[in-house]
Amino acid sequence: MTVDNGRTRPTVGIGRRFPFPEATALFNPALSALIISATVAGHAEDAGSGLPWLASFLIAPFVLHDPTRESLPRDIRTSMAAWLSRNPLIRDSFDRHAHVLAPITRRAIRFALRSGIMGLEDARLTPIGGIRGMSGSSGAELRPYYAAGRLTGRWLARTDVLTAYSLLGVKL
Repeated sequence: MTVDNGRTRPTVGIGRRFPFPEATALFNPALSALIISATVAGHAEDAGSGLPWLASFLIAPFVLHDPTRESLPRDIRTSMAAWLSRNPLIRDSFDRHAHVLAPITRRAIRFALRSGIMGLEDARLTPIGGIRGMSGSSGAELRPYYAAGRLTGRWLARTDVLTAYSLLGVKL
């Protein structure tokens, strides 16, 4: 935590350690890149195009925040607006989560682009190949994140990016 103008805020940056090993693993650029890649693949599946760069900053708050991920609907038949009306507390904290997790998203995208997991074309993240290594006990632990990422991508394919930002209360 750092104090900025009398306000305490969490510090999330390169080289910083998180207080719990689970947080360190969860915010690992490779794992975050896998989650973003699943979202990009879900978006491409529904939209037939890459995920807009701006939309990528909504992924981490949907997928990495446990209460948000656990409250996601099972499929995309529930609209984002309907889901948010049933989960007002999530909407109230989404802007804060999006801003705190933005550095993690940037690092994950850089990792994904450098390692060839995703591509960048016309300000859109595009899927490259499939995701391997989702078997065994570690695969079972990652499945909820992967599924939430894929659902988020499909949701974002059906919602304009600026509309999603507005619905979620995220300020640019």
